[in-house]
Amino acid sequence: MVSYLNPKSDDRIYDPACGTGGFLVESAEHIKDNMKFHLCGNDISFFPLLISNVRLILIGEDDVILQQKNSINNVNNKYCYNLIMSHPPFGKLNKSSECNSENISCIEYQFLLHIMSSLKQNGKAAVILPEKFYTIQPLKRKS
Repeated sequence: MVSYLNPKSDDRIYDPACGTGGFLVESAEHIKDNMKFHLCGNDISFFPLLISNVRLILIGEDDVILQQKNSINNVNNKYCYNLIMSHPPFGKLNKSSECNSENISCIEYQFLLHIMSSLKQNGKAAVILPEKFYTIQPLKRKS
């Protein structure tokens, strides 16, 4: 995915479900030395973020923004990033996310909405989704 999106100098790269930082690490290694770029990642769990931070430090990247938070509830990064790569969690219902106006309960759809609203105009995203995403209708919450 990283080579397909081909990150370059001055790119703002974001992973809203970064886990252990695979896409961020690969992006940093793809861009090469002596180039300026911005890496940002969120995850709801502390331990994967810790691993992500260590992995980035080990390859010499210490100017990275990693935050422990639920990306779906984050409405402050509208149209900020020109590259987004993510592998969001599959199949879990996100009961704590009340800010999405579509009232969609499948977490894959919530992440896609978040990713689309976080992309700059003419930005690119690559997202890994389960096969069921393409074959079922989104589930609505019971009112």
